[in-house]
Amino acid sequence: MSGNKKQQSVSNTETLRDILLRKLFLEQELYDTGGELTKELELLWESTDIELKDKIDSYGYVLDNLVGEREKLKAAKTQVVSRVSAALDRLDRTEDSMKRVLHKLSDGESLRGRLYSFHPFMSKTSQIRDLDLVDKKQVTITVELNQKDWEDLIEGRNINYAIKKRTTRIKDLPINHPAIETKVTPSVRVT
Repeated sequence: MSGNKKQQSVSNTETLRDILLRKLFLEQELYDTGGELTKELELLWESTDIELKDKIDSYGYVLDNLVGEREKLKAAKTQVVSRVSAALDRLDRTEDSMKRVLHKLSDGESLRGRLYSFHPFMSKTSQIRDLDLVDKKQVTITVELNQKDWEDLIEGRNINYAIKKRTTRIKDLPINHPAIETKVTPSVRVT
């Protein structure tokens, strides 16, 4: 019985590689005896087979746990990103609202406190509303290529690639370009 316990404790510390090497050794032993399966060899074979299955199941259990943890973290990340995005939107709306109110209250004059001053102005923001209205020469196209695509490109073969991103800069476009949308809103500068 104590020998059995010793074998169990050893199998807990053995790696999958150790067990596979022992199985290869037993296969070689069986081959060397001309295929004669002794009782001792049969017992070793069965115990090794059980340990191998247990070890493989243990690896599978660990991998399942890793996949489960990854999925939980992805879900948590999605939830956190969503909450942060909503909070940032609320902060932006509150800040814009306060600046519009302060602009209106200032009636064109600066408001001064002991620590802060608010100076009214008209905020102008521009963004590209439709990239399709921009001349193709003014658009930067970014593509993503995998290793095979790179090799095909180097060899001069045609490649199928997906456009990852199309961009241009507002400063590269003429004033009043139809692709540019400009907003003017009342605001205050805080000093």
